Amino acid sequence: MSRVRVPSPAPDVMKVALIGETPEKRLISHSLRAIQFLEALLTCGYEVAFIFKKKGDLNRIIYEIKEKHPAQLVLYPLSESLFVDPKIFEILELNVDCVVAASYYFSYLASLKKHDMPLWCDMMGDIFAESQLSDFPEDYEKACWMTAPVLLRADKLSVISEKQIYFALGEAAVIGRVNPSTSNYTLVNKIPLATPPNLYPRKNFVSNNSTILVSGSLNAWFDYETLLLAVKKLVDRVPKIKLYITGGKVDKYFVNRLADFKKKIMQLKLEDRCKFFGWVDEEELCYIEEEVAIMVVAEARSLERKTGSSYRMLRAFARGIPVVSTLQSELAEIAKRKNALSVYSPHNSDELADTIESLLSSKSLRQTQAENGLALARNFTAANVTKPLISWVADPKRAPDNFLKVNLLPINRVLQFLNNLNGE
Repeated sequence: MSRVRVPSPAPDVMKVALIGETPEKRLISHSLRAIQFLEALLTCGYEVAFIFKKKGDLNRIIYEIKEKHPAQLVLYPLSESLFVDPKIFEILELNVDCVVAASYYFSYLASLKKHDMPLWCDMMGDIFAESQLSDFPEDYEKACWMTAPVLLRADKLSVISEKQIYFALGEAAVIGRVNPSTSNYTLVNKIPLATPPNLYPRKNFVSNNSTILVSGSLNAWFDYETLLLAVKKLVDRVPKIKLYITGGKVDKYFVNRLADFKKKIMQLKLEDRCKFFGWVDEEELCYIEEEVAIMVVAEARSLERKTGSSYRMLRAFARGIPVVSTLQSELAEIAKRKNALSVYSPHNSDELADTIESLLSSKSLRQTQAENGLALARNFTAANVTKPLISWVADPKRAPDNFLKVNLLPINRVLQFLNNLNGE
């Protein structure tokens, strides 16, 4: 491979290597996290080398950002083998001041790279909480070996909620990162999800139909049973009720969710009320959003939901779509305080049915929720919620304890103690 260099900017311009997933047709939160960081960094005048694994055609969002910041942004679409190469920074001869990794897997890869530059690792969503709900038992082991390098190497960590700050601090403490040298150092920073660029309120602001949007990945905390039982109870009370379902299964994860969802639809004889669109591009998703009255974010009770957030909910707020959800995530709690959300208790289909009916039957309530949701979403721009990262990039430094020897970490003594208890 020929060697390439990032164009040399003015001396006072900070240069950042961003490692993440670029969005394609399927707009999932991990790729949107990279876009969030990219947009914030470019808006603040930094130059960015965006390193990502090339898998297919790029989403139009990347081209729009590149067109807006042609001199600041250099794209590095890499093959799989090169993307995971520990010497990638040396191979590319990147002349940067720091490295930023967007979301868990890319933070793991960045922590294995051979470099001594300041490193910001994003832990969007807790991988242990997710592994609790996985279809594959080995995902828990994967969570362990992916998390340890990140916690050891990162100079700064970011999470998406206040609850997750303390979750991450507990993990960091076990590894040894909560120590005397970090007593006055903010290791874990909260950076909520941001609305994507160029996302506008829908034209059909308050729809009078009875169509409900269900959107996103059909993951393990998607509570389709409660949702479908609620719809079944509403068939006579809301005769025109329908579900528009976008998104679908996640490759290699939660593999049976879509099939189970469709099986339940058939059992309840709701086939004529459910329309599946699959994964759609941004243009088609916007069109579908114009056709619905409300969105339901059906969530099972889980640790992942309690410590996480919800991109699909934030997007609905930004589009002016009234939302029904459980009151688990931090975003849901904020939205409820701002009168931007109708809530129901997890796994309670009667309560969900009543909540949906109340919202569908009241145009004024939908109008109020939509307006309050829009106002809330305006606070979640990339530039606004990504401030901790932006401030650090202005003067990136290694963490005060990142030069300690690993053998000083308490985890070694803990493991030895456990081995002794087990007679090993």
